[in-house]
Amino acid sequence: MARTSIEDRLADLSEWAAPTFRPAELAEVARRARRGRTRRRALVTAAIAVLACLPAVVFAVLAAGRNNTQPIIEPTSPPVSSAPAVTTFRVTLPGEPVSKHPPSLSFVDRQHVWMLDGSCPDAQTCRIRLLATADGGRTWRQAGYPQIPGGGGGAIVTFLDANTIVVYIPHLAIWLSTDGGQTYTRHEFKQAPLLARLADNGAFALKCPNLTGYGQAQDGGVADCDRQQLVKTGVGPTEHQPPWRGPDAHIDEIGRDGRLWLVDGTRIAYSPDEGKTWHQVPEKSGKLRLSASGEQVGLWAADGELYRLSGDRWVMERRPPGWKLERMQGVLLDDGSWLMSDYDSAGYLIDGVYSPIPEVGAKATPVKQLADGTLVLSHFDSATGRPGFFMGTGQGRARQWTLVIY
Repeated sequence: MARTSIEDRLADLSEWAAPTFRPAELAEVARRARRGRTRRRALVTAAIAVLACLPAVVFAVLAAGRNNTQPIIEPTSPPVSSAPAVTTFRVTLPGEPVSKHPPSLSFVDRQHVWMLDGSCPDAQTCRIRLLATADGGRTWRQAGYPQIPGGGGGAIVTFLDANTIVVYIPHLAIWLSTDGGQTYTRHEFKQAPLLARLADNGAFALKCPNLTGYGQAQDGGVADCDRQQLVKTGVGPTEHQPPWRGPDAHIDEIGRDGRLWLVDGTRIAYSPDEGKTWHQVPEKSGKLRLSASGEQVGLWAADGELYRLSGDRWVMERRPPGWKLERMQGVLLDDGSWLMSDYDSAGYLIDGVYSPIPEVGAKATPVKQLADGTLVLSHFDSATGRPGFFMGTGQGRARQWTLVIY
């Protein structure tokens, strides 16, 4: 067997070199051999001790350096996410397209989506095709659309949920469906249910006192917005009113945690109890961004920077050197990261690092975050000319992506 220890290797060297030295007396050889073995063992023991202590010495030196100066951690090069492959569905829509432009999409949740395809060559002639899906875009059905005198040009169509559709024709009437487009009822604006008249609000909004939805006055009077009022869809004005109700005040965001966010210029406040009490946060000019749960609060600031609310102060988000936001769209996620996209790519931004998502690219904006946290990015297949959308389900950066092309 080959020798492997340090002592054996020294013995090998001694055997190899022996013929080059003068032979010694037998007693002297024995004495020198004992002394050599003792020295060799001492050297081996010392070497092992030094090697064992070396990591500790290095660690102590590094620790001493950290105690003297805190290191500056620069953003790393953009890593590539290990997200699973994208599942692709190419669907055939019922009926014939009526417009050369891509249809508009309205997402109720990740399963229910409305698709509106319309063409109005003139004010008296409109062709409308309304489609719906209940399985995230894999299959579609054709829904009904009301027969509107004069063609229905200038219609404002709002989808409140998977079954409720409101079609408003300015200065004419409101058509309401509560059965997914199978049937519609026609209402004069003054007699229409509050659910329909306030359908342009979202759940809550600030309205001029004499205006009831769509900028139209219930009493036919002129808008007076110096003292707006908080209204709730389907209910009307709420019992408690916010502290700022001037013409620039508005409800900017509503989190899934129920908090209402009020913005008036640079002033920002939130209410956890539908307007009974309000809590002001530091002033900042920009557009609020809430995560799906409402717990993470961000701001796309007027100065072009991203901020996140930490306790009672706004903290600027780090980003890679030279990285610009001019062409980007973004939403804040529950894990504190941002989903960012431009016209060519999409990825996550956190702690100054941008991580592209393989196989996911946004050929158009905006990015949308649904109430359940699902992410939606529009897409355009340049090879076939077919539009579609990416849908990312999951939480934070842990997502399964699906591409629907239609």
